[in-house]
Amino acid sequence: EGTRPYFPYGFPVLNSAGILLGMELLKPGEVESAVPHTFMNLLENVKCLPQSLLVGSEQALALLEPIARQLNVPIQRVESLPALEGFLQGMEEFLGGSKTLH
Repeated sequence: EGTRPYFPYGFPVLNSAGILLGMELLKPGEVESAVPHTFMNLLENVKCLPQSLLVGSEQALALLEPIARQLNVPIQRVESLPALEGFLQGMEEFLGGSKTLH
């Protein structure tokens, strides 16, 4: 885009079976504003509400907690997200064994 190169932030949303429901790549500096909007768009596209949300970071918890509260959906930060770990492993294999996804 004619700007300085950057590493994008990935925002994958998976169901409990590890099926990717949506993914966005976000530029540094836009994460805080883009995550809530992106998540609401995803919910609108899949036309259903989750039973609960599990997030792997304090940042994701802070960004999604207001939405979860409005939708009356429980949200919890957990140490391990097996569905996400499986997704990342699959992406790593797809990309030829790159170790840069973690």
